[in-house]
Formats: sequence, C-alpha cells, structure tokens
Amino acid sequence: MKKLFFITLFIFMGLICTETNGADWKFFGGETIKKGGEKIFFYDTESLDYLSNENIRVWIKAITKAEFDMAAEKNKDQIIKEAGKKIANGYFPPYILVEQINDFDDIVDVVVWEETANRTLSSLMKMFFEINCKEKKLRTLSIIYFKNDGGIESKDESDKWEYISPESNIETIHKILCK
Repeated sequence: MKKLFFITLFIFMGLICTETNGADWKFFGGETIKKGGEKIFFYDTESLDYLSNENIRVWIKAITKAEFDMAAEKNKDQIIKEAGKKIANGYFPPYILVEQINDFDDIVDVVVWEETANRTLSSLMKMFFEINCKEKKLRTLSIIYFKNDGGIESKDESDKWEYISPESNIETIHKILCK
C-alpha cells in the first residue's frame, strides 16, 4: 500500500513540477465565468505528441487571473527582459499568427503572458487532450484539479470524442496545432 502511495505521489509531483523542467507554455485563449472569475489558457509545446494517426496530444493549463497577476508582479523584471529578447529575435506567438493580430502592443502583451505562464507554478487545472485534426474532434484524456487547500483531484477519460465548437478556445488551439 505504501509503495502505491509513493508511486502516485511521484507521478503527481512530476505533473506539478512540469514548469520547472522545461515546459514552454503558449497562450491560446481565456474565458470569464461568473463564479470562477477569469481564466487564461496555455498549452505546453514541450508536451506535444504527434501520433502516427495524425492526431496530436497536448497538455493545457488554466491559470486564474489572480494567480497570473501575482506571478507577473513577482517576476516582472525577468518577464520583461525575456519577452524583450524574444521580440527582438523576431518571435511571434502562435496565437498572434492564427488570429492575424497586427497591433504591436497586442503582440507584446501575448509574449509577456507566455513568459508569465512559464513562471507561474500554480494552476487551477491541467488537462491532457487528444485532438483529431482531420475530423476536428477532441477528447479529454486526463484532468487534474489543483485545490486551494493544496490537494489534487484527478480524473481520466479517454473514450468520448466531441466536435470542436466554432469560435471557441479549443478551435483556436486546433488552428494553431493542426496546420
């Protein structure tokens, strides 16, 4: 029983510490929910898995606006420095390219958001998705909820495919990943 507990603990610690082990979070959307406030969504380019059937698996995280703002304030100097380097080297966030945004201030904002996400250790949740690019479908493989008390709740689902809704955050990530 103890062995199972420690194996589970190591797996969850690995999931929590992804940010410190080279995750590269890219912005793809957000939403406002009355009860839950604002959430900002990112996908991890380091976790992308291109399957032989041309589907793509990817980890996504949702960060509350409050957590995001705290991380931005705490790491402001580092974030501005790294975002400036990226922009000076010609980096354009995938979101900007897909949504065809040309305003320089908007481009800078998205790069700053991505740098902030790379420094945000806490998330509201992480989700592991599989995207069927050809059929424009998505299925959730795993969801991990991070509770305010430090607890973790997870749930695995892998059989239900759903069509991707037009004009949704998931459609945006589909456009970014399924070129």
